[in-house]
Amino acid sequence: MFWISEMTMMAAAYEAGQGHPRSRPLGLDLYVDYILPPESPVLRIELNRKNREPRAQRLFTAAGGFLGDATQNLFYSEGHLEVVFPIDYGLPAVASSSGVYALALGMPGAVMGAANLSGFDAFFNLRQLARRLNLSPKGLPGDSARVTMFVAVGAGSYNAALAPLHTVNPRPLPGWRVNLKPVNGRVTDTKTGAAIAGAEVTISAPNGSGRWRFLDGFTTDADGRFSGLVPDIGRQLRATAAVVGRNPPKPVRFRLDDGKPLAIAFEPGGSLAWDIRDGDGRPIPARISLYQGIIEKPARTLYGRGVAAAAPVAPGKYRVTVTRGFEYGIWRGEVKIASGGLAEVQPVLPRLIDTTGFLSTDMHLHAGPSGDNKITIVDRIQTAAVENLEIVIGTDHEAIFPWEGAPAEAGLAQWVAAVTGEEITATIPEHINAFPFVPRFDLDARGGPVKWQGLDIDRIYAAIRERGAQIVQLNHPRGYLAMSEYDPATGTAKMRHPEYVALPPDAKMWSWNFDAIEVMNGYDRALRRADGGYSLFEYWQSFINHGHRIVGAANTDAHDWQIPGSPRNYFPAPSDDPQAFTTDMLVAAIKQGRFLMSGGAFARVSAVGPAGAAGMGDTLELAGGTVELTVRVEAIPDIDVTRIKVFVNCDQVLEVKATDPAGIVKFDGRVSVPVTKDSQVVVMGLGEKPLPEEFAPKAHGGSPRFITNPIYLDRDGDGWTPPGWDGCSYSQ
Repeated sequence: MFWISEMTMMAAAYEAGQGHPRSRPLGLDLYVDYILPPESPVLRIELNRKNREPRAQRLFTAAGGFLGDATQNLFYSEGHLEVVFPIDYGLPAVASSSGVYALALGMPGAVMGAANLSGFDAFFNLRQLARRLNLSPKGLPGDSARVTMFVAVGAGSYNAALAPLHTVNPRPLPGWRVNLKPVNGRVTDTKTGAAIAGAEVTISAPNGSGRWRFLDGFTTDADGRFSGLVPDIGRQLRATAAVVGRNPPKPVRFRLDDGKPLAIAFEPGGSLAWDIRDGDGRPIPARISLYQGIIEKPARTLYGRGVAAAAPVAPGKYRVTVTRGFEYGIWRGEVKIASGGLAEVQPVLPRLIDTTGFLSTDMHLHAGPSGDNKITIVDRIQTAAVENLEIVIGTDHEAIFPWEGAPAEAGLAQWVAAVTGEEITATIPEHINAFPFVPRFDLDARGGPVKWQGLDIDRIYAAIRERGAQIVQLNHPRGYLAMSEYDPATGTAKMRHPEYVALPPDAKMWSWNFDAIEVMNGYDRALRRADGGYSLFEYWQSFINHGHRIVGAANTDAHDWQIPGSPRNYFPAPSDDPQAFTTDMLVAAIKQGRFLMSGGAFARVSAVGPAGAAGMGDTLELAGGTVELTVRVEAIPDIDVTRIKVFVNCDQVLEVKATDPAGIVKFDGRVSVPVTKDSQVVVMGLGEKPLPEEFAPKAHGGSPRFITNPIYLDRDGDGWTPPGWDGCSYSQ
């Protein structure tokens, strides 16, 4: 966490033109005392520092908060700052709850702040930014200092940990004296008066800016009741409640001195039942999105698991869409769920796109082991199954936890297979995905993630290989390609001061020891030239033209409940059945360059010559100055493909119009492409309209619908020779 936080700040400084070398070794003796009084749920942590240097030192202390795999860190804050990164400040405590257990963190007499740094929450005392901890030279009075923190645990919701924390830490902020006072209430049904168990009750308070912020939280018991001690900060408080399948009641305003029980009442809820089948009548997993009004984000998302089922849904009128990824038709309808009522839908989703011989994969997915996620691995598998995403690669930040068994645990093994990987979260040089890995909990509690700290990109790649990975992928690379001053003309990085990004002066800023690059991370426009520089497509094409057969990939980088597999990749496999999948199939497809990037469409492209036909990754010997390409492009009618571009050595040489942009088969024909020397050819499809809101509400129509990996053309019959870089020209 120290490395991630420092490098995040160094990268920001470098991008702002303010190079800053890495921190020197601290020269400190560090020791931690953990003090847990008998029967107490609050652990006191004392971090002691003693200066070992003959010079005085000024220090700043922070703590990283990985408080739970599927929980959210909540806190009250007095305000918000935008500096190098967003900071919330004036936190009396931070709490996290799974509903089964709760944790809370606090600092005495601190102006506690919180910020997210490359995927983890950091908590720190902002007073130390203005007045650092000063340590005298070694051996002199004042050469030691102590920082104290508290961590509380409890069974149940947030209050179970927050109340004992406030008891032992009554002065969390300057000027605050926490005075705990009781609050209690009951949550019921307005129609029957029956108790509602499991309701989430949130107590909020207005901060100095007048914004309502979380202060505490409860979960109601079997009798619908909640009670506990909460801080009285001298302001009116607000109680809100949430129950799945019911519309929220009006907030209840109160003061702790009122002494009255809070009465929170919900109108009766409703339910939605479904039975989703394909065109042949077989039950299939699918995503059910419920929309209200014109808001793009669904009011509720449900996940059908391939069996008829029902779930609580709040009463109201909804637009309903049912989807199953890029290959199936979309069902749309409306339902009205009455108070206390049940609505039913029976969608039929015909399979419209034939991907026989291929499996789909997303090689950049996160779940609970990543510190910035609130979704379990099993739930992530469920989100993949409904998208017909057949192979998922788990790439959690700085963690190697097993994913292979999750499809069976979810009861979805017939639909999805999983591979364990890791996202090596090196802010500098860049985040890197790698797989497969075997977890090593004998090494540490996070499964033995790759140790990258202090290594340049070449040595990081080597460490990844040594740890056992067969595939290495450079993620969302636009920032590092610019920072390292990668030059497409030479295929080298020209950065002159690696020491300004925490690396030795002789560090290697580039290495070819990787297999894949994210040409599409989400729906970034691959042809867009950022700030007058190069596009991701051009960077990738330069790799190929210099003879480095790096595979282009399209991934989502999905966190939390974001949609996986939009975009995705397709690769050839001997079986379409995920249960027959082995990791070697995917590794072989990447190593051989047989990989189709898809932003909504599926394409079969081959080059035809006297020696036969060649597909992605193959080399075809030519007999003349042209090559015939067979191109078949398919997508569901809701996803348009209007243009098909052909690139030779990165230059656009042809653009043809799709014959039926709104049909299923958008184009099916042959095109002739001139070839004057050994070349590599890539085919790309584009549309004009944004993708349907069910797949990517913000995806611009200019995002590629598909991009093939290269087919290699041997013009002179003596084997393929890299054509080199001579620039890149194309229309947007």
